[in-house]
Amino acid sequence: METTYHYRGMLDDLRPSQVIFEPYTDRRQVVADVVFYTGCIRAMAVLEPYLPDRVLRQFGMVQLVPGPPLVPLRGSRGGNSHSYTVVYAYTDGQWENWRDHVINADKRVPIQLGVPWESHPDYLPWFSKVSHLRVSPCPVAVPYTESAEERNAAALAILDSVLGGTRATTSTCPYELRQALVEVQRTLRGPEAVEASRAGPSSAAEASRYTRRRRRDRT
Repeated sequence: METTYHYRGMLDDLRPSQVIFEPYTDRRQVVADVVFYTGCIRAMAVLEPYLPDRVLRQFGMVQLVPGPPLVPLRGSRGGNSHSYTVVYAYTDGQWENWRDHVINADKRVPIQLGVPWESHPDYLPWFSKVSHLRVSPCPVAVPYTESAEERNAAALAILDSVLGGTRATTSTCPYELRQALVEVQRTLRGPEAVEASRAGPSSAAEASRYTRRRRRDRT
């Protein structure tokens, strides 16, 4: 679990400039129309849905709010996760006529040069409703108050839970300890101060120093 928390923290600390949004440019010269086919792809007896509108930035396109996922015909669960089976509707003619099942051209908008993380203004609000912006558990919401006495009492309660052993994982997991300290900071200074402190480095050189420093902190 310590390794899990470690990588969750690293993922949450990533900035857009540190992510490779279009990872396959060294394997293709152009983006062929066939990659925008939407439906199922079959290899022998294996049938899987293929939904490129959910990863448009991998093709150098502005990410839009994707359409609904494919609805399976049926699903069955066996005695373990390996025996879980999902069956989708598919005919060979669908793939043979793939040009009839591609994303419309008006939804394939090239990104601005130098902004590979570009998305439609509606995308992040939609994503926030159906998923999570961070993979780590959110800190406990502690209402900020103007009363210094109440802030100190709330911060001490968080520290007591750590030092008193209520949070059992903090003694062995640096990330859990960091989350507890973030809660203390949020309590004492307010959520705006915490978000500002999480901004991270602003240049490539600073990003490298920042990463090395975080590795030292976690070892």
